[in-house]
Amino acid sequence: LEVINDCVYGDFVYCDPPYLPDSTSQFVNYTAKEQSALEFHNQLADSIIAASIRGVKVVLSNSPSAVSIYTRKLYHLPYVKYDLQMRSSSRSIGVGKGAVAKQDEVLLKIYSTDFHKEG
Repeated sequence: LEVINDCVYGDFVYCDPPYLPDSTSQFVNYTAKEQSALEFHNQLADSIIAASIRGVKVVLSNSPSAVSIYTRKLYHLPYVKYDLQMRSSSRSIGVGKGAVAKQDEVLLKIYSTDFHKEG
């Protein structure tokens, strides 16, 4: 969060935070515990929104279960725009040896149309 909070106009940030678990997750080795992950994602959403208002462009990837945390906060800010895309990818982490599982992943692009340059 400190890095995002230090970003300024023109910076680009890619976030790949711990995935929120869902009932179909095969990618459990990288998934944070649900309670702490929810708290972290709420804090991250606030930092991302503040950064976008400063003119920082952000892309976040995560599980579909994380989307509502971000879109709920973004919905009430007409000058902060977002683009949401769902992708399905193959994962070999957290599944049996030699096995591959399909996992849905969300890409969320966040940017502001009314940013405030600093200094």
